[in-house]
Amino acid sequence: MNDIADVDITPVNDWDQRWLWGDSLGGSVVFKPATAADPVVMFKEEVVSPDESNLPGQLYCYERCLKGGLTSGSVSQESDLFHILWNGDGVTQEHVYTLAVVNGQFALTDESSNLVVVDFPIPPREALNESID
Repeated sequence: MNDIADVDITPVNDWDQRWLWGDSLGGSVVFKPATAADPVVMFKEEVVSPDESNLPGQLYCYERCLKGGLTSGSVSQESDLFHILWNGDGVTQEHVYTLAVVNGQFALTDESSNLVVVDFPIPPREALNESID
């Protein structure tokens, strides 16, 4: 069997990134050049049950953050869909959403406009247990 040589995947340019998924981490990891302000970023996925007491409350977005209150008539280009947070040198700030149970539904609300981004019915607990198993 032939050995395969290691390949250096270290990001070189300021805009280079390496995206990796780690099941043991439960999310993805982004490696950026060491010169970046945050050379390693982790994204974690977590199952949230329909119990208002354990919702995270606030969720933070850093890229392609949907605006609240969108309708088919309010969107004519991509910039109408998303908050622009990128200034060319990096992310300028996070965008904040509130996750809550409102009238028996999950509601994700854009804190800058206080408009709903998405809402959906809470599935019955039995359906949640089946999807987790």
